[in-house]
Amino acid sequence: MFAAAAALPVFAQDPAAAYPKRPIRVVIGYSAGGGSDIVPRLVLERVAAKWGQSFLVENRPGASGHIATEIVFKAAPDGYTLLSVPPAFATTPFLFGSLPFDPDALVPITVFVSQANLLVAHPGRMPDVHTFQDLVAAAKARPGALNYGSAGNGGSQHLSMELLNMLAGLQIMHVPYKGGAVVTGMVAGDVDCGFYTVGGLLPHIKSGRLRPLAVGGAQRNAALPDVPTFNELLPGMVSATWFAMLAPPKTPSEIVAKLNAAIVEALRQPAVQRRLAEMHADVIGNSPGEAAAFIRDEKRRWGEVIRAANIKPD
Repeated sequence: MFAAAAALPVFAQDPAAAYPKRPIRVVIGYSAGGGSDIVPRLVLERVAAKWGQSFLVENRPGASGHIATEIVFKAAPDGYTLLSVPPAFATTPFLFGSLPFDPDALVPITVFVSQANLLVAHPGRMPDVHTFQDLVAAAKARPGALNYGSAGNGGSQHLSMELLNMLAGLQIMHVPYKGGAVVTGMVAGDVDCGFYTVGGLLPHIKSGRLRPLAVGGAQRNAALPDVPTFNELLPGMVSATWFAMLAPPKTPSEIVAKLNAAIVEALRQPAVQRRLAEMHADVIGNSPGEAAAFIRDEKRRWGEVIRAANIKPD
């Protein structure tokens, strides 16, 4: 009897000891079928199988992901409500004057993966541009004459090209599209160049309708081994989409650590890694501290770009 009583304070000090004992809600601020939806579903179904508790994914699109973020921000910090986010989580605080939540108060669990964007040029509009250096030379020869397409103001492709303009001293002009329509515009030759995901552009590269110039991730892509990364070409230049998992403010570190360990273990499973490789996604699976540092770095980088280029949301 004494031993059991003595154990009670230890149990009480570890909120993760009995966690989870019921299904876990995962809120996503975007429609089903996108990366911020597919990646967590793929990984969390492995965690659910291990824990014997389901993850209930709830898509709450709208307001640039703010609806979902506010839901999780106000949820109980018990590990039973989580948030899956894309890079917009790090950029929208600089695009909107006020938010109904404090993004810095949410607790990072891990960054699942990173998906590199690819810089391409249209060979018909730019027949002499075969390399990134050729694009820089062409842009500097005619400041303001070249243009690029993006999937919309404040998005990953828009910010990436504005960072490139800043770092390389270029004046390539922005032509915003609505979402994936930018790929149609690129292939049709309506714009000179632009960024988009490797997976979204690869068929058009193989057909010769678009020409790859640089990969925005940390390593070369297996499908395009001859295309250099920006690490090799322009220090400080990156362009990638990533997906992370966060918890409400003040979630106990023990619960965060338990979630992190299970997610990272799932990311290391061969079947998961094969599926992610098919999506041209590089596994990250970092610690909560590393995830927090990663997101802070993203906020710093893109906040500077948004302010310098005076970018406004659509």
